[in-house]
Amino acid sequence: MILKKYLLYSACLFGIVLLFSMCSGCKSGNGSIEYKNRIYSNGDEIEVIGRISRVGNEPFTHLVLIDDSGARFSIVKESEEPFLKFKGNQFKITGTLYLKKLVTADGNKTSTIIEISPVSIIPLE
Repeated sequence: MILKKYLLYSACLFGIVLLFSMCSGCKSGNGSIEYKNRIYSNGDEIEVIGRISRVGNEPFTHLVLIDDSGARFSIVKESEEPFLKFKGNQFKITGTLYLKKLVTADGNKTSTIIEISPVSIIPLE
């Protein structure tokens, strides 16, 4: 009887800790960034010139636009297919800026992911 209560208590506690760590893993950022001497906030329209590259380890790769200064904008897209044939080429992408604040489960480290949702993609080469 005591063992059943202990197991039930442990399972509930584990579930609560797991739920909390999942919820605190990725938060929507409301901050702002400075890019090309201008301040951009979440949801602003932005224009970026750079090269498209695939980053990450399989199966968790994603496409980024890297400008001349090395700034990386993760590309939000429905499908990678239209972009794959243009990897390495230079583009001017106009789109909506999204900032996502990532926080580790223990809350010790934070990072901001900069995303761009393309509205217009113009090849420059």
